Amino acid sequence: MLNYWLMDYIIYAFKSPLIEAMSYCLIQESECLLIDAVYSMELLEFLHKHKVNRITILLTHGHYDHILGIPLLREKYFVTVISSKNGPEVLGNPKKNLTAVANLISSFRKSAIKMNVRATSMHVDLMLQDGTFYEWNGIHFKIIYTPGHSVDSACYLMENRYLFTGDTLLQNENVTLRFPGGNQKDYIAYTKPLLETLARDLIVFPGHGERFSISDSNIFREKVE
Repeated sequence: MLNYWLMDYIIYAFKSPLIEAMSYCLIQESECLLIDAVYSMELLEFLHKHKVNRITILLTHGHYDHILGIPLLREKYFVTVISSKNGPEVLGNPKKNLTAVANLISSFRKSAIKMNVRATSMHVDLMLQDGTFYEWNGIHFKIIYTPGHSVDSACYLMENRYLFTGDTLLQNENVTLRFPGGNQKDYIAYTKPLLETLARDLIVFPGHGERFSISDSNIFREKVE
């Protein structure tokens, strides 16, 4: 677990041993907000220690490495899962959420633990339209729809300072567009130009890796063909 001490908040970061995907956690009393829900026993222990009873999950997208914690959390807590408008399409389809091929994908990653992932579908409780503001215990998030990596990809801008990007924006890697639901045309025409207009002093919390300034992102160096 990593602790990021920001001006007004503490963001706890948890890395899944499955494929090194990240979940970010905010705690207020017995409530928790998660950006993505990775498979992490450390996260479960943390929530138990803090006596959490209600969890809100903001999903950056519905690929398996970012959602496999949801079934575990639903067993123990009152959970609300929030996604972009296309979230149900991805979470509800094992081929699109990649649980159907998760074991094959993990076999190609040296860092991934061996885990038998079953093809599964999940449901979304609330869908947010592009540009919608969502408030959680006085903290404001704006959802920014960013298709390309997947049809449901979205970023969440927190208090106009911090950007949670999932797999849409990583520091030293180009965005992956080859998975089911990936769309190079949408990424080049819409998402990449949009990301390039964002304030250069934003702090990015990506779906893989540690936080960085958006000005250091590969988005300003990558060439997508």
